[in-house]
Amino acid sequence: MREDFSGSPASSDRPVTPPRPPSTSWIPIGIFLLVMLFTPLGRVWPLVVVIAGALVYAKRLRLETGLLWAAVAFAGGVLSAGAWSPSTLAPSFREEGASEQALPSNFKRLEIRAFNGFVRVNARAGLTRVRLERKGGATVTVEQRGDTVILTARKPFFSFSSGVNLSLDVPIGLEALVQTSNAFIEWQGAWQGRAAKLELKTSNDRVTVRDTGTVVARLETSNDDISFERVSGSVYARTSNGAIRAADGNLNLDVQTDNASISLERLTLTNNTKSRVATSNGSVTVIGLSATSGLTVRGSTSNARLDVIAPGFDVRLEDSRFSAVKTGFGMAELEITTSNDRITLQP
Repeated sequence: MREDFSGSPASSDRPVTPPRPPSTSWIPIGIFLLVMLFTPLGRVWPLVVVIAGALVYAKRLRLETGLLWAAVAFAGGVLSAGAWSPSTLAPSFREEGASEQALPSNFKRLEIRAFNGFVRVNARAGLTRVRLERKGGATVTVEQRGDTVILTARKPFFSFSSGVNLSLDVPIGLEALVQTSNAFIEWQGAWQGRAAKLELKTSNDRVTVRDTGTVVARLETSNDDISFERVSGSVYARTSNGAIRAADGNLNLDVQTDNASISLERLTLTNNTKSRVATSNGSVTVIGLSATSGLTVRGSTSNARLDVIAPGFDVRLEDSRFSAVKTGFGMAELEITTSNDRITLQP
């Protein structure tokens, strides 16, 4: 009989390595993922995490599998809270429908904070109400604090495509702050009595104001136009890559844009005020400008022509600058600045 003197045990006496447990199957995990993400079961993710932890503790589930299930459950809860499902991943306002409700009575100030949707306001006597169109699980709250009504739109957590459209009928005489994004703002209606404040802000869409009477207005957007017609008072307007147009009002102006034109039509400047109009890479056109008494218009440009026709004014042209003066009491002044485009002043 042959003996083994190598000092190592015989092959029959060596310990047998236990077989490795089977690898995690991705099929049930994939099904679990779909169930958690695209059904209401995503809302019970804390229970799933607890069950996975208990199975790992009882050694009935591998640690890496339990951690994966817990992570998927948590993700399902987050996305479920964000209203992300096949029906709301890219919803439209029409699919979710619209609702209407009355606004509180006897308020003097309106505040609106919205997102990804337009705001239309019509100031008039009679019924006060708001029409809501929502998508992507967005919500809107209406509350009254003293004499102020506040509408606040909120997006769900982790939402890709939510938004709110608001259409309102409000009383005449309100002061207002309206702020939204990626959608237009339209305000129409008059104030009574003293001048009121109107502040409208958006982005990537237009701002339009009509028939307000006398206001102190601040209008802001980007990448789109601003227009105001039959508006009196004081207007501050800022945009970029969008045109500005003002028509038919008695105004004091401070307006500015970039890479777009400015047009003033049939405006009367307020006495004893200094108005400013500025753009770059855009034209400025002024037609039918007047004042109740004296009026001075100055303009400058570069790399472009001046087209100044002002009967009854003392006009002076010098290179790329001009001045047009009509003497009178309570002088109104307008300063026009542009570059790389023309200035046109016509009766």
